[in-house]
Amino acid sequence: MSRFFKEIFVFAGPNGSGKSTVIKAFLESGACPDEYICPDNLVPVDKKEDPAAYMEAMILAEEQRMENLNCGKSFTFETVLSTESKIDFLKKAKEKGFRITAIYITTCNPRINYERVTIRKKQGGHGVPKDKVYSRYDKSMKLMADVIDLADEAEVYDNSFSYPIQVFEKNEYAEVILLNREQRNRWVDEFITKPLMKKMVLIHEDLTCAETEAARNRD
Repeated sequence: MSRFFKEIFVFAGPNGSGKSTVIKAFLESGACPDEYICPDNLVPVDKKEDPAAYMEAMILAEEQRMENLNCGKSFTFETVLSTESKIDFLKKAKEKGFRITAIYITTCNPRINYERVTIRKKQGGHGVPKDKVYSRYDKSMKLMADVIDLADEAEVYDNSFSYPIQVFEKNEYAEVILLNREQRNRWVDEFITKPLMKKMVLIHEDLTCAETEAARNRD
């Protein structure tokens, strides 16, 4: 379901970050638009290892996103966010009056991502070469602050371990808040705090784990 007339939920993050698990939880809770556009879901089961089939699915997903954009229809989509093209797409959406919520999921080290991609491939999912996992990780992380700045609301999760830890939010009032201080890795400062400060974005609060939990209970 969608809370607004025109809304886009974008789930972003490097390959192997565990986006699918987080997306599933959001979709099941009804927190984001029901229409979920994802290349993985457009590839026939028997062609998961076929690069050409996956490329066709990516093109089809792009066409579906553009169609929804032009029709003013709410939707959810997933992206690695390793190129500026998705930032440009979201800028067009803002110009057309869409409200954007960005959920970024990552890990503290691309090695974790590659290990997960390898496991996924063994289980029948699509594989990604090691060099691409590492290069996309770096490119995606460097675009994280851009998508946060562009979005009306945003959440960032560190999914390095057994469950995702939320380390950042930009709430409905556009307040920028750092969360779970004791559990945050250094990449949060490198890829969120410092880049946002360069954009003259004010960090509203920096909460400890206890303060984060207390804030959640108030909500």
